[in-house]
Amino acid sequence: MKKEILLLSDTKAGHQNQGRALIKELVTVIVTSGIDTEPGIRKIQLKFKSRFSEKLFAFLSPLIYFFTYKNIPFLNNFISEETIKDIKEIRPDIIISVGSSTIPLALLLSKIYKSKKISLMNPPFPFNLFHFDLIIVPQHDRTICGKNVLSTILALSPFDNELIQKETANLKRQLKRPERIGIGILIGGDAKKYLFNRKNMNVALDEIIKACRILDIDFIATTCRRTPVDYENELKVKLDKMDCCAFFVPANKESATNLVSGLIGLCKIMIATEESVSMISEPINAGKRIVILKLGKKIYYKYARFHKLLFKNRLAHVVSFDNLSDKLVEIYRNQSFNLDGEQKQLLEEERKLLRERLKNLL
Repeated sequence: MKKEILLLSDTKAGHQNQGRALIKELVTVIVTSGIDTEPGIRKIQLKFKSRFSEKLFAFLSPLIYFFTYKNIPFLNNFISEETIKDIKEIRPDIIISVGSSTIPLALLLSKIYKSKKISLMNPPFPFNLFHFDLIIVPQHDRTICGKNVLSTILALSPFDNELIQKETANLKRQLKRPERIGIGILIGGDAKKYLFNRKNMNVALDEIIKACRILDIDFIATTCRRTPVDYENELKVKLDKMDCCAFFVPANKESATNLVSGLIGLCKIMIATEESVSMISEPINAGKRIVILKLGKKIYYKYARFHKLLFKNRLAHVVSFDNLSDKLVEIYRNQSFNLDGEQKQLLEEERKLLRERLKNLL
């Protein structure tokens, strides 16, 4: 029987990557279980008419839920015409919602089509009062209890060896001396309850340059969508002057597409700023012991719990911006930049558990 999967996501790249990763696992389970040889996949990026429409829809949707049967009342007042057009073309068996703004619509659609519901986060109140078939939530979050909850160490990531090999080859073709690349840097920006510290990031870059000169290697840096454009311009001016910076790619450039996969394959050491769960999780899922770059003394408690959990399981180094060079030299010379067998086994067991829960859901 043909299975149709809907990924309902917001505009955040990290959330979209998590959704893609879950779809990959779900398709694997469906195919290996003999349920379907080629399940249908539809991805919809939810867009509202305005910020006010988004908030009002979230407020009213629990009430609208009880009047939803064959269609969703008043949907045209909240959702963009583009999204509504996409919705009319689907009949999903499984709905994956990623991002809090997608949960109200996922609930309403699931009632119409009697779909199984998967949430890639703790549903906020009052949506936590509704039933979800599976809730996947990182341990550092305030994990709720229940048979339908799966707690994970990392955020899901869609990387695989084939993609990494492909993008590594693409990246090598763009570089004059790819054999010299030793460090990849993922630079973030402002986030929820987090103010990105540009001054300390500049100090960290000076420390990275110092380490590269000691080790006689080069680095590649990229930003994310949250990085302010004016700071990207500042970085470009700074890094263009540095011989050891082989490549700087702002996130809005076409060449930044799948760049992280190439960096993971090419670089020995991967560095990510402290505020992004997705940026930190992606290299770890691919077998790298990430260097989490701390840019300040205080940080949102959820991020701090995440860092502590990764450090405890030897999945990450947690390093302050002002003593970064010494630590990078130590990590490089000790070759402690890849996960050991114990850590790989830990992540593999987590993937197996995820597939078991998905299989039970089907």
